[in-house]
Amino acid sequence: MKRVLIAQAGLLVLNLLLALPAAASWGSFVTTGTTTISPNTSCASASTGSATCAATSLNHTLVVNQFSGTSWSGWVSLGGPVVDNPSCTADGTGLVVCAVRGQTGAVFTAVWNGTAWTKLASIGGHVTSAPSCAALTSGHVLCVARGVSGGLTSSVFDGTTWSSFVNVSAPTTAGPGCASDGAGNVICATVSTTSTVLVDRFNGTTWAKVIDIAGRATSPVNCTPMEITGEVACFAKGTDTAYWGIRFNGGSWTSGQWGGWGTLGGLVGPGGSCAAYGTGEIICGVVGVTDSALWVNQFAGAGWLGFVRVGQTALGTPGCTSLGAGKALCTIVGVNGKAWSTVGP
Repeated sequence: MKRVLIAQAGLLVLNLLLALPAAASWGSFVTTGTTTISPNTSCASASTGSATCAATSLNHTLVVNQFSGTSWSGWVSLGGPVVDNPSCTADGTGLVVCAVRGQTGAVFTAVWNGTAWTKLASIGGHVTSAPSCAALTSGHVLCVARGVSGGLTSSVFDGTTWSSFVNVSAPTTAGPGCASDGAGNVICATVSTTSTVLVDRFNGTTWAKVIDIAGRATSPVNCTPMEITGEVACFAKGTDTAYWGIRFNGGSWTSGQWGGWGTLGGLVGPGGSCAAYGTGEIICGVVGVTDSALWVNQFAGAGWLGFVRVGQTALGTPGCTSLGAGKALCTIVGVNGKAWSTVGP
């Protein structure tokens, strides 16, 4: 990211330059089971204190796991073959929807109702990246991926069926990162062919327009709700190996509603994962370059507290999600392919 962009941020509430002593407290690592999985997991919480996670197994199947608040049920395969990383989101009615790219380029989905999974099934499409899913209004979920034309392609789940895919023209090089803004919209961000970040907003019916919000990303973009109506925050690894963020302040869909890029610091591996754990409060997890450990940074409403080493030795990118009640869950995959989790702050 270009440091000149910091000036654009000014003194916005999301001051990404603070580096105060961290006060976050994270629990011991808990094993998620003995199944060997690919490095990146996706998790979502449909009820306070619990979570559902998905990953791709080394046999190219979609595997899923439930966290009760203290322990894991164990990984179960829903079938395949699938490629890339899955994306899971809660729909606001108690369901968790997970999507993944199939071996032929179609999108496959499965839904957890709190008791059982639906069959992994194709919803069509032809995509070239992992999908990213986020809730629209209650009971409605949007899943978005990079299409074969280089733009974005998306489908909406209404609780029963999936819509036809809709394409958005954009010069992208990576799959999107999407998040609900809490106002019935989903905001997605991706990397352009010139490494800047492109964003668009979907209102449940139509896409607004693609906006270039500058920056210089060297990883896929990860977006998270702010738990403030209309607002989201998006993050990516910069050219200096630090983690950078930007905030959409809600309102009209213009570049002026985006703050400027600011650095969280750190020396980041492949990328990061962020989640809101309270109103206007965010946790970001990354794997460090120097030690491959999980590091977390906490935005407590006024500024970032600085990266704190949580530990373990990990591959890929963490998967973090809100658990409600001021807590977040982050999962990592160790060098032996087994996943672990920790809860904080």
